[in-house]
Amino acid sequence: MTPHRQEVVRLLIAGQSNKEIARTWSISRAAVKDHIHAILKALQLPSRVACRLGRRQTLRNPSTDG
Repeated sequence: MTPHRQEVVRLLIAGQSNKEIARTWSISRAAVKDHIHAILKALQLPSRVACRLGRRQTLRNPSTDG
């Protein structure tokens, strides 16, 4: 995943809306929507909510794999 998309994920997990992410990056909401769609597809997640919940779960139960 590109650094830009990683930042979009960070903002998404923080609870920002598409409008807020677009304002942060000075891009259109359509571009944000495209990024989020690609991110969810890459992570095999059905929704932005699943992305947020999955991240929270990972923070609560970090992998012990080294």
